[in-house]
Amino acid sequence: MKEWIDLNKKLIHGGTGDITDKSVRALKNSIQNLLGIHLKELPGRPEFGNTLYAYLFEQITPELNMMFEQDVRLLLRRYEPRIRIESCRLVANPDYNEVIIDVKFWIVTDPNKETFNLKTSFYRYNDGVF
Repeated sequence: MKEWIDLNKKLIHGGTGDITDKSVRALKNSIQNLLGIHLKELPGRPEFGNTLYAYLFEQITPELNMMFEQDVRLLLRRYEPRIRIESCRLVANPDYNEVIIDVKFWIVTDPNKETFNLKTSFYRYNDGVF
């Protein structure tokens, strides 16, 4: 399987003195970054980002989950060509004002098509700020 190297999102030197992430961890960080950047948030790149936060205040129904999965697939297809999405879903956790995004993907260059999971959380705060 091909190996990718990206910057470590924490930018903390590891034991080897580098600040890079490799392969699956690099891909997961990239996906998490894509899911966390709002549309027009990145200076100089107003077209970059997503509108996924709009889903946070909606009742989670099968239709909403389908629309959400379609948006995530489009986002990742556009900005992360190294992977293919197998499944994507929203899981509500109302006790903690949290929505969990569960993405199952495989790496395009992996001949075995081993799947990986990424779960990330978005929180709904009472004042409407994330």
